[in-house]
Amino acid sequence: MESSSWFLRAFRKKSKSTGTGTGTGTGTSDKNAQLLQFGITEQLQDFVKGFTLDTFKNFPLLPSDDRPTSISDSSATTSSVNVRNDLSGWQEQHATLVLSTVKEISQLRYALCPRHLKDEQFWGIYFALVKSYLVPYEIRAIQEAKLKMLKMEEGRQVAAEGENAYEVEMIEPKGRHHRSP
Repeated sequence: MESSSWFLRAFRKKSKSTGTGTGTGTGTSDKNAQLLQFGITEQLQDFVKGFTLDTFKNFPLLPSDDRPTSISDSSATTSSVNVRNDLSGWQEQHATLVLSTVKEISQLRYALCPRHLKDEQFWGIYFALVKSYLVPYEIRAIQEAKLKMLKMEEGRQVAAEGENAYEVEMIEPKGRHHRSP
């Protein structure tokens, strides 16, 4: 009896965390929205599935200073377990998602790294190959980040102005009170 209740609790917990089972399916729509946010469309997935060992082995390698980089000016970021830290934050998220979504690219990376290519070279080649698919998504992410920063700065300015106005209100009544006697 105990083992069956343990199994049910474990199943319910897993269903809630993955968005499967008796839930409303919002986990799936959240995952799809995240994939779309990072440019992982069906067209990109089909294109990436066409990559072969030769696609990467025969790609002309660029010196490390000339390798394809992110559109953003971000330098090295903290890396997740499966992705190099020389990618921008957006590229790192994209790489993590594409590895978990497109099994062919994950298998290809396993076959190539580190025997034939360094991980840095693999991702440099990958992003050079998929650049035309990803540019609009990366630009949108950069624009959204800038808007978010501007809104935060506006919020700080409004809060600072509000604090100053509050101080003025507190000072004015005191000043008037002292003059009247």
